[in-house]
Amino acid sequence: MKKTDIKIEKQVARWDIYAKVAPTIFLVVGGISLAIGITSFDTLFNIGMILFAFTAVTWWFWTIITVKYIITTMSSATTNLLEVKADLKDIRKVLEEEQNDPT
Repeated sequence: MKKTDIKIEKQVARWDIYAKVAPTIFLVVGGISLAIGITSFDTLFNIGMILFAFTAVTWWFWTIITVKYIITTMSSATTNLLEVKADLKDIRKVLEEEQNDPT
């Protein structure tokens, strides 16, 4: 497995953890601060919208970069497979010629 593939797997794992932990922490901290009276609902709403927007934009750029990498990798793999296919055809042709050669 390539170093970049491992890096992407780690990034996906981090996004997974972030997607589970960040909203939970925000709701707990926001709920407690709202209940105690530290902040208003409007302030929490605005903070939540800013965090959501930041997360969405960051995730979008990460996704585009990752998809570009995957497309490049798949294109390279396709090219290599086509070369292998051509080589196998050549080998088959040579083997058939040798089998049909009476000498």
